[in-house]
Amino acid sequence: CDEGKAYLAEKSSQWEPVSTHEEPRIEFNCSGLVRLDEDFTRYSLDGGGYLMLKHLLFVVLMANIIERISSWTGGGSDDEQTLTTLRELLAAVTAPRSSVHGDDLIKGVRMCFEVHRSPKSSELAQRTAQAVLTQILHATVQRAEMSPADILAEQRKATSTSGSGSAGGGEASRRSNSVSSSGEELSEEERNKQQDEWIESQVDQWLDEAVAKVDPSAPNERGEAPKKFGFCIVCRKPAPHYCLETKDPVCSKACKEINLQRRKVVDAALPGESPAADADADSESGEGDDEVDVEKRSELYQEDALRVFSTLCTISLYGTLEPPEDGDQQVDPSSTTDPLAVKTKRLSLDMVLCVINGSGSVLKRKPAFIEEIKSRLMFSILRNCVSPVPKIFTLALQVFVAVATNSDLKMHISTQIGVFVEEVFKRILDSGNSSFQHKHRVLQVFYKLCTDATTSLDLFKEYDCSVTEGNVFEGSITTLAKIAQGGIQKSGAGDLQPEQEAKLRMLALESLVTLTGSMVELSNRQAAEQSSGGGEKSTEESSDGKGNDPTTASCSAGESDSGGGSPRNSTITANGSARSSAIVAKARKSELEAGVRKFNMKPKRGVEYFVARGFCENDPADVARLLKRTRGLDKTAFGDYLGEDEPFNLQVMYALVDSHDFHGMDLVSALREFLEDFRLPGESQKIDRMMEKFAEHYCKQNPDIYANADCAYILSFSLIMLNTDLHSSQVKNKMSLDDFKRNNRGINDGADVPSEHLEFLYNEIKNKPFSLDEDEDLKLKLASQQRSAMQPSRRFELFIKETESIVEKSREMLSRKPEDMGGVQDPQEYLGPMFEVMWGSILGTLSQLMNSEEESVEVVEWCVEGLKHSVKLCARFEMDTERECFVAMLAKYTGLMRSPFEAPASAKNIMCIKALLSLANSETDGGDVVLGHSWKHVLLMASQIDRLAL
Repeated sequence: CDEGKAYLAEKSSQWEPVSTHEEPRIEFNCSGLVRLDEDFTRYSLDGGGYLMLKHLLFVVLMANIIERISSWTGGGSDDEQTLTTLRELLAAVTAPRSSVHGDDLIKGVRMCFEVHRSPKSSELAQRTAQAVLTQILHATVQRAEMSPADILAEQRKATSTSGSGSAGGGEASRRSNSVSSSGEELSEEERNKQQDEWIESQVDQWLDEAVAKVDPSAPNERGEAPKKFGFCIVCRKPAPHYCLETKDPVCSKACKEINLQRRKVVDAALPGESPAADADADSESGEGDDEVDVEKRSELYQEDALRVFSTLCTISLYGTLEPPEDGDQQVDPSSTTDPLAVKTKRLSLDMVLCVINGSGSVLKRKPAFIEEIKSRLMFSILRNCVSPVPKIFTLALQVFVAVATNSDLKMHISTQIGVFVEEVFKRILDSGNSSFQHKHRVLQVFYKLCTDATTSLDLFKEYDCSVTEGNVFEGSITTLAKIAQGGIQKSGAGDLQPEQEAKLRMLALESLVTLTGSMVELSNRQAAEQSSGGGEKSTEESSDGKGNDPTTASCSAGESDSGGGSPRNSTITANGSARSSAIVAKARKSELEAGVRKFNMKPKRGVEYFVARGFCENDPADVARLLKRTRGLDKTAFGDYLGEDEPFNLQVMYALVDSHDFHGMDLVSALREFLEDFRLPGESQKIDRMMEKFAEHYCKQNPDIYANADCAYILSFSLIMLNTDLHSSQVKNKMSLDDFKRNNRGINDGADVPSEHLEFLYNEIKNKPFSLDEDEDLKLKLASQQRSAMQPSRRFELFIKETESIVEKSREMLSRKPEDMGGVQDPQEYLGPMFEVMWGSILGTLSQLMNSEEESVEVVEWCVEGLKHSVKLCARFEMDTERECFVAMLAKYTGLMRSPFEAPASAKNIMCIKALLSLANSETDGGDVVLGHSWKHVLLMASQIDRLAL
């Protein structure tokens, strides 16, 4: 390498500056890079000193490109230079043996973003930057997906297919390359001479290319002007010709022959040309070395892909190339509409989508890739899917669908999917301030999720069958049914046009029917696997893994206390015994919901019910834990229960206070966290007891802030009064800061609390009142229904406020969600209970739409298809009563059951007749007919058809 550097320096000193007084730098264009890289792949470093020189030039070339990328400051002044740098970046990254990795690769990605987002860049440069970035990502992901064996095979293939001047390989080829053009064998001295001449000619050519970039008409060392292809690689004369074999410029046929001879001598000196020699080398130690090399290269490729993906996720989250140093995931709200941030997010989300769609099993099964999706991409999607910019939320939702519907990824993010469905998508659909386009895009997400029943099964298992979570699946079905029935207008979305409402209703209907169809398909597939012996389970494997008694839970679910909609014992049959754990889980959830209803009506009876059913022990701490984590409890009833002057109630309240960790928190933050669980009762005595215990616990964990607990107690009570005074519409004369300070003099064990501390507490309450989440949601909902909210600007303002609430709550839930337990292992276990939850909403929706005379033929077709799917599911899970309802509806709309008897007069009648006949000819996997005991409707229909002589 030292000799190579010295030779380069010597050759460089021979050139006089052409148009500048500075020493010209050695630079290479894209074609030179590709050629050099191919040469470097073809030759081994063991071939001699000239190969070390070539390796040096290759490294210099790469470093030169990265240096220009690092020093790039923006487009505009020299657009051609920007385009050249982008092309060279693409060539450097996509070259077969590219050395652009790690930080250098990230620099290249950031440069593409800078060019694309810079106002100084031309439109051509911006488009080129996006295209280059896309190709870089494609190359990076494809390399990461290569296994070590693939890399080794490609490397050996490149070696075995190399050779630019020889027609054969092996020893015969070596001998032929070691003779002169006259047929005489060359001496060792002559071979060394020709090798040296070839090395010198190659360096001369690279230097010519470097000078040509400065001045294409620059003469050579003899003062001769270049011709079409520069200077001859052999004699240095102007070259009007180009050798297709070696791709070198030549001036004559004689020089071409000389250059070919030199290349033959060089090729003969290279190791590995002979297959036999390769085999010998591999048998010794070469193969092991190759395996070590490709293992490292495989890890390097995967690390590159992960770093690029992480960078894209970060850029898409913040809308800037420089994320906060502390890694805070809070985003400046102004970035949602800032043009530069919007442009950056559009490109980054688009590139994230490219990576997800382009990656295969290697990346998607890599723990680091999955963790990146959970820890960074999900927060980016959350922030961007509520953006008011259509292109941004559209791309964010597309990314979400790509992740949520991927079989390798969705099993790891089922809980995150539930958070998005419950806290983001449903709230957008229910909001009267979200736009039609936003609602339509969200419904498209629901439709995509409904095309695969396993996604809904995961939601049902993770949420609807868990006593600590809400009914996400049931709630999403209810929302879709409401929209399909026309309930979207009742939500306050007054800016929807009739055709827009029709599109939303149609998409909601398609989602519901598609889900039932995918459930039928999945059920049939699982039944076929079980009948072939692949899906059978033993009784022990299908029992409840949590230790619950299936018989007790199922029986208790059928009692009046459990309310409607609980799974029934009749669904546990010989074929359905594998579904016992899902039925038990859902029955347990129904019991808990019954207890919540009791608690909301009378808290004391509700607690007794929870203890009797085994949800908690008759222990104050256990009761406090249950009440704190149980969803659906009325916050007012909770507060009244805690404030009661009964020994057990007081102990529960003490246990609830002690469960909080207030270490290092200021008084307002601690009080705000404490009041999130319940609504303060109206009686001052109840508040007094709560604040006394709160102050004691706070001072115990923060002994250095106040002199004693009495000071914290007085301040807490004072802060609650201040909150009412500042934020109640009924109080006209608001308390000032001076009034607040005056009211709290001498409370710190006879001394005053520092003035700046009181000012801090006052401003905290003034800027953000104590308020429950449901109260804030209700305020926004009422505000959207006011007449002033009909103005687009006001609705946009309200939607921004809603999105801030959505992001804050969802971000907190995503942060504290436990690790996913994996997807549903046996879908048959959950399909039956799942359909029991949704059949009522399906029936109500289809009934209302079928009963309307204004619905289009397309709507009727979807309804009839939904009825057919529902009948099949009822037959599969032996739901006789529900099946009777669906079949009776089909029979009703055949038009043959009315009096006086008339012939069918509409397309709806004909479609229902065909559907009934189709079901009559259908069988379940056990050979039983789908209609079961509902055959009477088919017989009556056939009788009527015969009577009318149709």
